[in-house]
Amino acid sequence: MPAVGPRQIRGKLSFNDLPDGLLRPGSEASVGVRYVVEVDGHVSNCRATESSGYSQVDWTACRLIEQRFRFKPARDREGNPVRAAIVETHSWYIREED
Repeated sequence: MPAVGPRQIRGKLSFNDLPDGLLRPGSEASVGVRYVVEVDGHVSNCRATESSGYSQVDWTACRLIEQRFRFKPARDREGNPVRAAIVETHSWYIREED
């Protein structure tokens, strides 16, 4: 286990990342993901651990996390960068139209 965990320095997901027309107003999608932060801060091996129910959302989330997210890597007790896994959930909520 790292002495210091990874810290995200770049990247985010947004509503605009969802495929057009996939979610209707009043609906939501949440996808649980697990990925590895490498010693150079880039992300690899992203996979959905809890599906949103929409395979396209699951796939898009992991693809964009690997492309966009960058981290200061985790460090061991001697201060050396080490690989670390992250498990988190990303959610999108589509508001009802007025």
